[in-house]
Amino acid sequence: MSVIDVFWEFIYEHHPQLAFNDWLVDSQLMNVEEIVNAEVRELIPHRLKEVNCIVYFYEGGTKNVVYLLQDKQGKQNIAIGLLKNDELVDAVNLS
Repeated sequence: MSVIDVFWEFIYEHHPQLAFNDWLVDSQLMNVEEIVNAEVRELIPHRLKEVNCIVYFYEGGTKNVVYLLQDKQGKQNIAIGLLKNDELVDAVNLS
C-alpha cells in the first residue's frame, strides 16, 4: 500500500473530521533519537537506528500533524499517528 493510501485510510478510519483539509507532505530520513515525542519513539523496533518519517500537515488552525514511520528503505510501514499541538492523540502500530 502506498504512503498516500496508508495516510487516507488512517484519516478516514480514525479522524474523518480532518479529511477535508488541504494536506501537504514532507519526508525525512532521521535518527530515532531525533524523534522528540517519547511515545512515538517507543513504537519503533529497537533494532532500527534510522527511520523514514513522512509528515502530513496543513497550514492554519490547530497544529495537527500525521506522521508515518517506515524503515530506512521505505519498504516496511512501522506506525502512523496523529499529533495535535505536539501531543500524541493516537497511533496505530503497522508492523
